[in-house]
Order: sequence, then structure tokens, then C-alpha cells
Amino acid sequence: MMTYPTLEGISIRLVPLTLEHAEEFLDAADQQTFEHFLETPDWTVEGIKDLIAKRQSDGFVMAAVEIETGRLVGSSTFFDISKEHRSLEIGHTWISPSLRGTAVNPEMKYLMLRHAFDTWGMNRIQLKCDEQNLRSQAAIAKLGAVREGVLRSHMIVQGGRRRNTVFFSILKEEWPQVSEGLLKRLSRLKTV
Repeated sequence: MMTYPTLEGISIRLVPLTLEHAEEFLDAADQQTFEHFLETPDWTVEGIKDLIAKRQSDGFVMAAVEIETGRLVGSSTFFDISKEHRSLEIGHTWISPSLRGTAVNPEMKYLMLRHAFDTWGMNRIQLKCDEQNLRSQAAIAKLGAVREGVLRSHMIVQGGRRRNTVFFSILKEEWPQVSEGLLKRLSRLKTV
């Protein structure tokens, strides 16, 4: 049985994102963060609670909390979970603007990937993003994920634009090498 994990790292802890995090979410994120998401939440506490509730219905939504300060610094979700095929997706990720490019995203993804492969026994982890979101594409590639291709006109997003979606994955047999790379990267960023 899969349950919400709490995942402890060196600088962050991943805990279930709850409605009680809504005010912290507003303080930690910015509206620009959601320009490449399928929808932009109403930028109020109630709007963020609606977003959190929707994400909770899709999967396991994790809040990234700095261990030292206890403040919320981002979020990511395990979703599209298939126990039968032992696969899932990690996504809906955002990081506080001041912490982009730091150890937060690689540590968050390391903890989530390790849990998915080593505890849940997944064979495949998928990550995807808008083709226009070059920052996310670069971040996913830096994790060690393999770019699989682009699904053209995959979705209709904000403003009615047809979105092309770039797909990446990491397979069970690739995880040891990806894990080693992430640990080396995190040690250079002084978090492991």
C-alpha cells in the first residue's frame, strides 16, 4: 500500500502539502512561477487552497520545507501512479524564486526519485514540461533524465495556446547512475 511519505534530506524535508500551507505557499511562490502550468491559481489564500485540494486529488503532493528555518520553499507531486505498470510521474514542481538554481530542486528530486525507485519499486519515472519552458527542460536534463521526445499540440493551456510537451524519463536500471550523479552534484552544492 502506498502512503504519503515524509522524506528527510540534508537541507530540506518533504512532507505532505496541506491546506494549512496555503498562506506560506503564497509567500514562497510568485505568479510568474505558474506561467507554464496548465492553469494559474487565483492568487488568494482560498485560490491556493483550491489548487492544493485539486493536486491532492491527483496524487501525493509534497511540500519542500527548509530544515533549518522550517519555511516552505517549494512543492512537487507524485501523480499518474500505476501500480500495475510500476510507473509514475513527478511534476507540478515549483521552487521559491530566490532558491532557483540552488540545491533545493536536485535535493527534492533526489528524495522523490529514491523513494519511488527504492521504496515503491517503480520501473519508470516520467517528467514533462511545456516546450516553451526552457528553464524546466534544463533542470530536468541536469537531473540525469533522458529526453524522449515532444508530443505536439498535446494540451490547450492558459490563453488557448496549443502546448507542445517535452517528455523525459528515468528507468530503474538508470537510477544507480542518476543517483550517483545527483549525490555528486548535491555535494558540490554543499548539501550532502
